[in-house]
Amino acid sequence: METLFTKKKYLKILKKIEGSVYYFSDLAKELFEAGDFEALHRIVVGNQGWLRAQGIIKEQLSGTGESWHSNGQLSSRGIFVDGEEHGVWEYFNRNGTISTRGTFEHGLHHGVWEYFYENGHIWRRDTYEHGRLIKIED
Repeated sequence: METLFTKKKYLKILKKIEGSVYYFSDLAKELFEAGDFEALHRIVVGNQGWLRAQGIIKEQLSGTGESWHSNGQLSSRGIFVDGEEHGVWEYFNRNGTISTRGTFEHGLHHGVWEYFYENGHIWRRDTYEHGRLIKIED
């Protein structure tokens, strides 16, 4: 996979987020040191909103994004297109079980969204059209 930034740019990002309260700073440093730039790319893309708000990056990024709970468990995973969520996204509880799954279209909820109990059973389904809730199924 082609990475988004050069090694030098990732190093600049790491220096700017070093010591931040966000867990991904420690994980990003570990991935950089291990040379796993593909995984580092997913973390940068997944946290781009915060990175842009801090003035660390200016780009609206595209690609797979991931974020993580402070205990190391995956928190969310999905695709960004020009800085917006697009396509299927999944969100996970701190114990690793799925909590929510749904589809975005250009940053807006679109289609069926499923919400789960921590045991993995469906709690409810909602249907959206371009960000507008149109149906709730309990």
